[in-house]
Amino acid sequence: MRFYRATRFLFPTDLRMRLFLVCFIGTHVPLIVFVLWQLALGHFGWRDTGVLVIATLAGTAFALSAINWLLVPVRRSTEALDALGEGEWPVLEECDGRDLMGALITSVNRAATATHDLVDQLDEAAHRDPLTGLWNRRGFEARVAEVAHCYDYSALAIVDLDHFKAVNDTYGHRAGDDVLRLFSHRLVGALRRGDLIARWGGEEFVVLLTGATVRESTGILERLAQSLRDEPLDVPGGADVRFSGGVAPYGMRGMDTALMTADRALYRAKRGGRDRIEPVLAEVP
Repeated sequence: MRFYRATRFLFPTDLRMRLFLVCFIGTHVPLIVFVLWQLALGHFGWRDTGVLVIATLAGTAFALSAINWLLVPVRRSTEALDALGEGEWPVLEECDGRDLMGALITSVNRAATATHDLVDQLDEAAHRDPLTGLWNRRGFEARVAEVAHCYDYSALAIVDLDHFKAVNDTYGHRAGDDVLRLFSHRLVGALRRGDLIARWGGEEFVVLLTGATVRESTGILERLAQSLRDEPLDVPGGADVRFSGGVAPYGMRGMDTALMTADRALYRAKRGGRDRIEPVLAEVP
């Protein structure tokens, strides 16, 4: 690094010309020595000197071109790192890793892959609920429109655990966390592979039931509710876990309308005695 810094004054923004200048000086030393030697001996030969000058200039031109091409991996690596900084995932063509340039390209590709994996992990962490492993609100909102677009119709449901505050107050927040984890596992098991599930916040969950009508979705959730009655969750203190739900069609107006409609249905289910599913069978105008 010392030599690199010491020669920056030559061409501060052009490494290619700096390398060329070093090579130029190195290749012209023999020519200068030859000319000085002939002059010292007193028999300067124009023809021999001319041939040597032409050969030196030809070698210099070749050196400049070769340096330019040899530095292509450095240029490509710089471009790849810039692209990586912009969020892209560049992959350079591998070359022989036994020399300096090959090692550079291999290192850039390794850094790009590691950065891409890290970004994926961070993105996943930012969109997942750490307690249940389900999507969080941000992750659900980022995917719901794309997932729903793949189906002619879908339904959106809001599920809320009944009397969850009493569980926390009676058994503690750790028991409450256990309830949320166990319920989320039961919820995932009751739904289909293509359904989108998120912990919306607290004890509330939101589900996009893809390719399902409101009636079909209501039936799925009612079977889940019955399974909780028949096979209660194994939670500390034996807390009796129940839930209420509101189901609405996911129509052309998108998530916000469906969410508002399902939330109203959930409110009716709560007011109607809890432990029930309230469907909205028609699109709200």
